Amino acid sequence: METAKLFINNDALQIKELPDKGRAFCNSFPTALLVTMSNANHSCNPNARVDEVEGFPSPVYQLTAKRDIQCGEEVTISYIDLVANVELAEDRQRYLEEHFLFYCLCEWCHAPQPTTGLLAGLNDAVHGPLHEDYACTAFQWKSENESSAEITCESGKVGKLTGRCTTCGKTATQKQLDNICRKSDRLILSLRRMLVETNAFVEAVRAGGNSTSTASNTPSDARSRQSTTESAKSFATTSTMKEEGVKNAATLKELKRLQSLMKGMETRAIELLHSSHIAFVPIRACLDDLQELIGAGSLNGSKIRNGARKAENRDTDASKNGTIEALVQGVEDLLN
Repeated sequence: METAKLFINNDALQIKELPDKGRAFCNSFPTALLVTMSNANHSCNPNARVDEVEGFPSPVYQLTAKRDIQCGEEVTISYIDLVANVELAEDRQRYLEEHFLFYCLCEWCHAPQPTTGLLAGLNDAVHGPLHEDYACTAFQWKSENESSAEITCESGKVGKLTGRCTTCGKTATQKQLDNICRKSDRLILSLRRMLVETNAFVEAVRAGGNSTSTASNTPSDARSRQSTTESAKSFATTSTMKEEGVKNAATLKELKRLQSLMKGMETRAIELLHSSHIAFVPIRACLDDLQELIGAGSLNGSKIRNGARKAENRDTDASKNGTIEALVQGVEDLLN
């Protein structure tokens, strides 16, 4: 179906032309026409990525290896975002077929399945998704006499199609597997909604931080204000920074709330899905982003709140003494 592929050959990128199967292909990226990079095929487990290192109006793209690529190995990239959303093989294949007109047969979507468990006795090869196993602990294994439950293995993973745990060897019934599958689907939907909310909040916080950075990095302006008019401006700045302190405290509270919810989701996922499950990638990426923001926000929030308290004390002294210098010093403490 493809007309060309991108390979590593003698430490250089080579384009291997393939027989045209009568299917048109497009070599365009969102903001540029990249004749060489466009020959990189898709994989849900790519060995390279494309970064836009310079944006509009003169975009520059860079192809970077994600891991070691051997000579003669095909260079692949992902056409979809595998980190921002929880996507199962079925969802990825549907999206790629609708938007890029091909059915994904990469090693993560079309992996050979062992003919064991519920697939035992099949003569034909069976293919299914990789890294979408369930946790052995999610199943209620029963002993032979059905009077007591058997102990599950903590690290075991149960095949999505086979129903068999690769660690302890227990096999689920089709009814048990279907029940776990329904629970998994509900969890995946909840994770998607949670990730949309969390990612949107992370982007908003970062955008807000960039927009307010200028006001907090100009302490020299406060030192130069000597007149009564400029002292009034300092007082207005103090009030503004107090408001920023309140906003920052609210942001921290919301961040911690989201982090708590995300950790709860991760706990639920661990109980139901094996740790190799692809759904863990966006969860942990989101948790890392939240932890980074909370760490940075805690420092800035503490600084702003301390500065606001100092400014309030200075404001009180200024009203008592009737001096302008106290107001100026309060703003200096706030901005420093």
